[in-house]
Amino acid sequence: MSANRIEWVDRMRGIAIISVVIQHLTMYFSYHDSLIYLKLIGACNMGVFFFVSGYIINLSLIHI
Repeated sequence: MSANRIEWVDRMRGIAIISVVIQHLTMYFSYHDSLIYLKLIGACNMGVFFFVSGYIINLSLIHI
């Protein structure tokens, strides 16, 4: 990896992307909304993206 990349942030971003894809596939192939994934993990997807984005923006503003 590049010297200025943060490995755990890249991993969190990848997990969040995979989680959103799985959520959308689950919603597409499911005929009911009682799946535990849609209720528990699906509610956290955007939170992870906001956390990662806020962390990266904070780092970029500090290093300007």
